[in-house]
Amino acid sequence: MTELTFQPEQLKSARRLRALSLRELSELLEGNGFELSKQAISKYENAIAQPSTDTLAELAKALKVSTSYFFETETIQLNKIEFRKLDNYSVRETERIVEVVKIELAKYLELESILGIESVFTPPEIDNRISNLNQIDDYAEELRTKWQLGLSPIPNVIEMLEDNNIKLIQIRSSVELDGFSTFANDDFPVIVLNRDKLDEKQDRKRWTALHELGHILLDFVDLPQKEVERYCHYFAGAMLFPKRNFLKEIGEQRTKLSLHELASFKQEYGVSMQAIVYRAKELGVISQNYYRQFFFMLDQLGYKVNEPVAYYGKKASSRFDKLLFRALSEEIIDIEKAAELKDMSVEEFRREYPII
Repeated sequence: MTELTFQPEQLKSARRLRALSLRELSELLEGNGFELSKQAISKYENAIAQPSTDTLAELAKALKVSTSYFFETETIQLNKIEFRKLDNYSVRETERIVEVVKIELAKYLELESILGIESVFTPPEIDNRISNLNQIDDYAEELRTKWQLGLSPIPNVIEMLEDNNIKLIQIRSSVELDGFSTFANDDFPVIVLNRDKLDEKQDRKRWTALHELGHILLDFVDLPQKEVERYCHYFAGAMLFPKRNFLKEIGEQRTKLSLHELASFKQEYGVSMQAIVYRAKELGVISQNYYRQFFFMLDQLGYKVNEPVAYYGKKASSRFDKLLFRALSEEIIDIEKAAELKDMSVEEFRREYPII
């Protein structure tokens, strides 16, 4: 039998998941009646010293993990993550988010392994070098063809991305973060969405997911970061409301747009009214002056935060859940394992999924 070895990175991971500093963890342990200095914890995390069995038990209790967590081999490595708009936010929270994503990805890969599924991401064979906005419209239309989407509205963006072997992870965080993207193990793309910011606005969730897809797929030629963000916004619009459809339905030149027609297109294409107006401006359908006037009007009416018409879209289970219930129904895993993969107790799992 292979002897288990303490993994220092797992201790650091567990601490970051709880968003604790070394000092705060030391104080938490002291509150539980166990003295351990922050210097000692640092030595454990940096493989300078080995914790005793009793110390591991106290660390596990304080960090709300099992002692076996400290012996698991780290298999998920994330490429550099750019937390756009979060430069001044707590490093502790961004570290916690990274650890949550790594754990969710590990469970995802474990479930695929249990089912004998190998999902390999293959970049679409399209020239992805982008230096102007027209190239983005061409790329989006070709990508829709490659992924067999046609020019019709996309019913479920999350499902579409997962069908094309892009891992979607949904987290919860109070920070002003919609989402981000990266690669895991230098191999497969990951898009992370913040449910606390997006669950109530499905149109914004769709837009954010495709904005992040732009970061994954497109190669921007010598563009400053601010322009890259603009181009990724444009890509999201081009995917949701293709240029050919847009000019046919809205027209190539307009002096005004009505809230009623924008609401209708929002329901059909699953894109916000504001994003439609933004796309109209970028395609030259409306003038810059009218664009500013329109957003001033929205602000006066109180519609910039909450538009007058909501988009609910098509609800669907995530690919992870589908794989989970497939493994459960085929008795490849038992209900205890299913509950573990969902971070639930068996009782919670049965309450959430009563037909099991």
